[in-house]
Amino acid sequence: MKQNKKAEHPNRREEDFILDDDFLSELDVAFDALEETGEKTPNKGESSVSRQEMDTYQMQSTYLAVTQLHLKPVLRYLKAIEKGVASKDLCELVYFVVSPLVGKTQSVGLDEHSKALDDFQKALKTVVKARSRRITHDQKERLMETFAPVHMMFGLEFRGHASAVVNLLGFFRSLRRKKAFGDADLKKLFGIGIPSLSMLRKTSLKELESLSGLSADKVQILRKSAREFSILSLV
Repeated sequence: MKQNKKAEHPNRREEDFILDDDFLSELDVAFDALEETGEKTPNKGESSVSRQEMDTYQMQSTYLAVTQLHLKPVLRYLKAIEKGVASKDLCELVYFVVSPLVGKTQSVGLDEHSKALDDFQKALKTVVKARSRRITHDQKERLMETFAPVHMMFGLEFRGHASAVVNLLGFFRSLRRKKAFGDADLKKLFGIGIPSLSMLRKTSLKELESLSGLSADKVQILRKSAREFSILSLV
């Protein structure tokens, strides 16, 4: 039986455990559960319909639990926007996380959840494609309006620290200046949902490589850059 990691390390913060499990492998488990529903033989006296409904419900519950973990940093990002971090780049980071989930959520039969994500994604896309580098008041209101159903349906809870988001945003901008990282690399990295720069500094190279899909060489550059980064370097 797996031990509770928080119990083993009581002094570590919640964000230190965010990336401990491979998001994509957990999704594979959820999808495998759905595929297996057609292979099971119902017990005597139990209808195949009710058994399939039960299996589907269990699969959806697993998917929601994994996706909730993946979306938690988004709540921190939105709290930073609400407190005045009006950067279009921050919306782009949120878009990297949310966009791949729309289709996946619909494919497991969670139509209302998928619609909520899609509405939020569209609001993010409007900001990202705008000419202005800063979020307008109307855009901010629309972001908060469309995020509210996502927040509620996925039961998101996460402590917000605007300073941590500002540091992460600064690091994102610094990586864009490096020739070693293209837009596809940044989308892979920040699409995993990163709560803070300290997460990148602490997570093992092997785990970062597995989560992001980046090459070992790029992950090493990333780790070194994260540990050396200072927000003052952008001034």
